[in-house]
Amino acid sequence: MSDQTFRDIEIKLLEATNHGLDIIHDLYPQARVGKNFRIRDYNDDKNESASMKLLEVKGVTAYRITDFGGTVHSENCFGLYALDKNISYTEAVLELANIYQAKGMQIMDFEKVIYKPEYRECSPEDFEHELNDKNIHFITKDFTTFELGLLGPEIKGSEIESEFGNKRAHLITPEVCKEVNLFSLQEYSFLSQDKTKVVTFRSTDKFPILAFINEDKEIGQWVKIYKPRGGKKFSEDGKDYRFHHLGGRPSDFIFGLSRLEKLLDAYRSKLERENEDPSLEIENVKLPRISIATGGSDGLNLLALGEPVVWFNSETQKISKWTLNELKKFAEEIINIPDSDETGKREGRDLALTFMEIRTLWLDNYFRNKNKKDFKDFCFENQSMTKKQLTKRVGEMMDATMPAKFWTSVYNEKTKRFTHNFSPMFSFYFLRLNGFCRILDKARKDGYYFAKVVGNVVEEVDVTDIKNFFKDFLIEKQRKEGVREISYSLMDALITTNRISESTIDRLHSRELDFTDFEQDAQYWFIGKRIFKTTKFGTQQSKFNRYVLKSQLLDQLIEENIGTDIDPYRFKIEEKPFFKITEIGHNLYDIEIFEHNCDFLNFLIQTSRVHWQTEKKNYAEAGMSEEVFYEKSKFKITSSYLTEEQNDLQKQHLVNKIYA
Repeated sequence: MSDQTFRDIEIKLLEATNHGLDIIHDLYPQARVGKNFRIRDYNDDKNESASMKLLEVKGVTAYRITDFGGTVHSENCFGLYALDKNISYTEAVLELANIYQAKGMQIMDFEKVIYKPEYRECSPEDFEHELNDKNIHFITKDFTTFELGLLGPEIKGSEIESEFGNKRAHLITPEVCKEVNLFSLQEYSFLSQDKTKVVTFRSTDKFPILAFINEDKEIGQWVKIYKPRGGKKFSEDGKDYRFHHLGGRPSDFIFGLSRLEKLLDAYRSKLERENEDPSLEIENVKLPRISIATGGSDGLNLLALGEPVVWFNSETQKISKWTLNELKKFAEEIINIPDSDETGKREGRDLALTFMEIRTLWLDNYFRNKNKKDFKDFCFENQSMTKKQLTKRVGEMMDATMPAKFWTSVYNEKTKRFTHNFSPMFSFYFLRLNGFCRILDKARKDGYYFAKVVGNVVEEVDVTDIKNFFKDFLIEKQRKEGVREISYSLMDALITTNRISESTIDRLHSRELDFTDFEQDAQYWFIGKRIFKTTKFGTQQSKFNRYVLKSQLLDQLIEENIGTDIDPYRFKIEEKPFFKITEIGHNLYDIEIFEHNCDFLNFLIQTSRVHWQTEKKNYAEAGMSEEVFYEKSKFKITSSYLTEEQNDLQKQHLVNKIYA
């Protein structure tokens, strides 16, 4: 075993990389000493606020960057790498060590790490421990700093000064893990399904095994294994290999739900001690908010920042009306924090419009790097903050969330009626979730027009359409949920309110969209929700990050021009090409026609037959009637009754029309 310390690895890396400058230049090629530069997006830093200096801290010399106006303060190459890759400081050092070791530099004394657990099998008789009544066995141990670094970032503010002058501490501590019954395992074992062997997985220094160990009234103790270093691969039934359940799996289990009563009691006790108002009905006091995380890692980071949080046992488990009602017993506000990828945004939007009182924290509004995904990523991206700063920042983000429910209803005991009020801000948010906006367009009289954007398709609408959407949405919701949820008095109030007026809607948020439907070597086609890309190599279905007007969809154009309703999904890519064009000289092309039943291609052929009269005359001189000429020459670009030069000219006309 090597005696090399973590500090030794850091020092060797700095020596091998010009005091870390090579690593910094890989991340920020613009970084230089003696002149300011920018490491944030231009819109976030228009004045080039970052600077770099070579500093000696505790006897070690390294280049450090400070971003005045940002969150980076005197970060060395390891801290900067950790921020860029969304990993912990420890992981950054080890990852860089492996990279430079692979380049032939002697950084580490030990061999390259292999990320897998130890595995062994034995007969039930030879198993050295005793399986419990569920035929499982596990041994817990203390958390290592490496394990804690996988769960969350090392943030600034530690009481202990690190060897390089960066005060850092793990955001996720063993105490935080214990709050939700998360433990580090030395090993776990279980009896195989055929009961012929006991299978054991043992953790290593670089492949930790963690476990949520819970008690259930019906099934007793059950364990959810989590392997944070395992690859995110899925089995045929869709299960993630990183997770494994032992001892059963309770249906609809919610992590963190059992803690809420304890948190609420503590919150009420605190208020009771600090508040001297005798009118305070403490039994009616609730927690300010509860967050819904997408998984355990996000949940742990929220928990570490003091946020009451719950998350589900699997990604397929969805929030129900019962779950929402349970959460509302404990908190005034429920805030969902979906992932910021395409799936997360879609599911977050659907949830916001289904349970309209739920607020949503859209993380992509706060990420500096747009390829980040979840709340854990957000914490890693901001690991240069102190815990106090990060807690305050997250609180501000939570406070800025809005519900899609654009009305409030208050019951008047005297009149025995509800009073309904409408919020313009929440109404704008509701419209935004449903794709409504103003499209900036200098060609328009007002400089914009109203539209509804669904995916890549933009449909122009007017104020009346938008006002009707509010009404139609509530009518449909009433049909699904009943008059108790969406009352007629609410519908009446919506119809007569002046808070959702034309002048109010005129302040809807604006977007500037790119409608370019081509690239240097490609043309895009839009049919319903499908997008096709045509290049010289052919046509295939494609993704598209720009927009198209609904009126320009091919199925819409066909319906508008010939009155035929076309199913967009009936369009298909023909494997056999309709024609082949070959360059045979400078600005000279040959074309072969393979398909004769395409109306548009036949139209182009007919309009390219510039020598048709000559051809008709030659047919007549050969003793053939006009009817025979029309029948035999129809949709043919060449003819034996024309010269080679005449046929070539007609081909050039056709090719030019196709390329136009």
